[in-house]
Amino acid sequence: MVRRNQGTLNLVNMILDAVLIFASYLLATYIRFDVMYGAEPALQLAWNETYFQAAILYALALIAVFYTFGLYGSYRFQSQIRELSAIFMINAAGVSVLTALLYVTRFADFSRLAIFLFFVFSTILVSAKRICLRALLRYFRKLGYNQKHVIVVGNGHFARQYMEDVKARPHLGFVVDGYVS
Repeated sequence: MVRRNQGTLNLVNMILDAVLIFASYLLATYIRFDVMYGAEPALQLAWNETYFQAAILYALALIAVFYTFGLYGSYRFQSQIRELSAIFMINAAGVSVLTALLYVTRFADFSRLAIFLFFVFSTILVSAKRICLRALLRYFRKLGYNQKHVIVVGNGHFARQYMEDVKARPHLGFVVDGYVS
C-alpha cells in the first residue's frame, strides 16, 4: 500500500516543505518590519506581489535542490542528524546564493536581517516537520503499518543475527516472514 502511494506521499512532503519555506518568509518579514520596526508602511513594502513571487520561486528552487540531494527518499536507515545537517547546509547555501544574487543585481531595498530570520525560521520549520514525520512513521511501524516483508536466506550466524536485529528494532518496519536455508 505504501509503495503504491510513495509518489503521492513524496509530493505531499515536497508541497509541505514549500509551504513552510514560504511561511518562513512571511514570518521573517512580519517580525522584521512589523514587530521590530513597528510601522505599517514598512510591512506593506515587504509584502507585495514581487516579493511574494520571489519567495515562491525561492521555495520551489530549494525544493528542487532538496530533491536533487535525495531528501525525499527513504530515510529508514539513515541517521536523523545526517538528514537535518543536509537541510541546514542546503538552506545555508541557498540563502548565501540569494544574498549574492541580491548584491549582484544591486537590489538594495531588502533587509539582511529579514534574510537571516528567514534562514533561521525555514531551517527550524522544515527540520521540525522532518522530526515529526519520522516520529510518526516510527510509531505506525511499531503498530504494524508500513512494513517491509523479508525472507532470510541462510541459517548461519549472520542470518540469526539479522533476524534478532529485525525483531529488536520494530521501528525500522521490517518483518521476517520466513527463511530459506
